[in-house]
Amino acid sequence: MIDFPHRVDDLMNEHFGITNAEIRQKCCEAILNVSDAEHIEEELQKVLQNALTDDRQKTLRYQLKDWINKAGYANNGQTYWQYVRKLFVEIIYHNICKANRIQNNIYDIEVGQYRECFEGLDLGEVLKVQNALSNTSMGFIWVLNTCVFVVADYNFSLVQKSE
Repeated sequence: MIDFPHRVDDLMNEHFGITNAEIRQKCCEAILNVSDAEHIEEELQKVLQNALTDDRQKTLRYQLKDWINKAGYANNGQTYWQYVRKLFVEIIYHNICKANRIQNNIYDIEVGQYRECFEGLDLGEVLKVQNALSNTSMGFIWVLNTCVFVVADYNFSLVQKSE
């Protein structure tokens, strides 16, 4: 999903010969902002009308429609960027839950408690628990992505869930 913008750009450039980088960039930006699944074809036609004027436009339009439908963001009334941001927030929240489970033995966190749980995490303690668990006969440790905590640590409001 993360490579979607590059795939769209590559498709227009390499397969459909839209070599003007400025035109491609404007098209990509507009394609990534499509958020109405019911009117994808019409929106794509508007986007592509000046970029590709021959019969290949229809093929490109259908290819992009298929990709957007498979990506699923427009089906939820979201732009690509809204979808990706929501996905990142879910990844961050999931890792806060896992770290809280490791440290406090509680996985499920109420939405209003995420910030408090995050601020209460001691990653040194999480590491100690993980190391202790890895030395048991089971050898089980949680896979924890702490690099995503940089966003929450920098500005937790960037990961606030909108209900």
